[in-house]
Amino acid sequence: MRLRIEQLLNGSFEYESSTLRLSVSGIALKVNAGDRARGSFEVSSSADKRMKGFLYSSDPRMSFEPQQFQGRHCTITYFAETAGLKAGAEVTGEF
Repeated sequence: MRLRIEQLLNGSFEYESSTLRLSVSGIALKVNAGDRARGSFEVSSSADKRMKGFLYSSDPRMSFEPQQFQGRHCTITYFAETAGLKAGAEVTGEF
């Protein structure tokens, strides 16, 4: 125990890193102009550890709830707002 305390005091940290797992590899929507689409995806930790994160969208027409998440498993709901777009217009973006 004393050795472990000395290691921590000296900045020697050992931990298992994990990565985020997403339930989808991508999202593609086809929405009529003026309509609103809704969907969801799951975010989890590969090592089943608690995680914390923030979400951002590259396009203001795409939004999501919650904007920040924490825990071992989180469901993110996203919305596509097409009000004001002309028929046939395309919107692309990333979360």
